[in-house]
Amino acid sequence: MLYIYDLAGDIYSSAMAVVNYICFATLCFCCVIVYLASAIGQFHGSYKGLAVSGLLSIIVLVVIHIILLDNFGIPLLIPPIGTIYFTDFMHIIQYLASFAVIILGALIFATAFLSKLEGSYGHVFVSALMFLIVLIIIHTYINDEFGIPIIFPPNLW
Repeated sequence: MLYIYDLAGDIYSSAMAVVNYICFATLCFCCVIVYLASAIGQFHGSYKGLAVSGLLSIIVLVVIHIILLDNFGIPLLIPPIGTIYFTDFMHIIQYLASFAVIILGALIFATAFLSKLEGSYGHVFVSALMFLIVLIIIHTYINDEFGIPIIFPPNLW
């Protein structure tokens, strides 16, 4: 009987890992939509509606995650801490965050220069700077809470 419980637990862990990756990919996709729509929306106002719908999707995902975690103990956006799935998950997050910092840094420097030539690039500069600040705040929070560096960890390269 214990063998059946162990098998059921393994199947449940694998299924939840797949669900966690799908939900996190959805969250990342919504964040990309919000960023691109807000950056493009600086030039064309019709794209701002995409940013709002992406932001609402992010809020819904986070609220569902909090409700499931508080009531049932099921984490929706991240795998349970201490499992091998969490370690793999954090490696993916570390790669994404590190590349995002590099891309945002390049975008900030390029738009700082271009904003001197044309003022409309100043909006993109401010948007990229805000996203970099948010990424640094997330890095600091996760590093303080879990002891895991997100941006340029020592085991990344």
